[in-house]
Amino acid sequence: MIKKLILIILLFYHLIYTYSQAIGDFYDGGVVFYLDSLGGGLAVDIQDLPNPNPILATSLDSLLSRWGNYATHVPGTSSPDIGSGNSNTQNFINFYISGNFAAHQCLNSNNQGYNDWFLPSKNELEEVFLYRELIDSISLLNGGHLFNDLAPLYPYWSSTESPSTTDYRYSYAVYPDGLSLLRGKILEYKVRAVRAFSANTNNVFQNSKKERTLIKIINMMGQETYQKANTIQLYIYNDGTVEKNIILNKF
Repeated sequence: MIKKLILIILLFYHLIYTYSQAIGDFYDGGVVFYLDSLGGGLAVDIQDLPNPNPILATSLDSLLSRWGNYATHVPGTSSPDIGSGNSNTQNFINFYISGNFAAHQCLNSNNQGYNDWFLPSKNELEEVFLYRELIDSISLLNGGHLFNDLAPLYPYWSSTESPSTTDYRYSYAVYPDGLSLLRGKILEYKVRAVRAFSANTNNVFQNSKKERTLIKIINMMGQETYQKANTIQLYIYNDGTVEKNIILNKF
């Protein structure tokens, strides 16, 4: 009886004080695309990062950046794993303290009021594109743009260098359809930053009670739909909030 009472108290405490994020939430400046076991995760920016000092003064070049210098090995940037994008980026910045490469664009970004953006690893970027349509929808609602809006034929740089121990000319670029390729570091590609966030332990009863209007309902593939029972759906409101809902039929 005592054990059961303790479990009920712990569950009640969890319901009151813990509000978990969901894939597709607009949270901490970006769209959530990955959740860890501790309630934290990763969010991707809602817009690409421009190149402030392009090699050529064209509108296209202002949208694209190089990964690094030709055939120069950057120690500590070869991990493709989820969770390694930040360390890859920091190791890159330690090697190239100043510059105009993709990692620098992320380091210098203050988008949505945050200054801890980094260049995602290969697997992180692939994870982003698993939810591309959903992220596109949420980005548009919050003033961002689609992955294919600007320079649509170009992939995005990851922070992951080639795993080769002899040939350092290449790093991984990922296309919005999820295709990953090793490409020459001096090629110019697009840049979309990500950032990490910790578990949100805000009291759910302190959340805003202001009235809001439901704009649309989308499914987990990012497609607009209508209210359905026994299906996980995302409700998007006019204040930028997103709720993950499931309506259960009573049998």
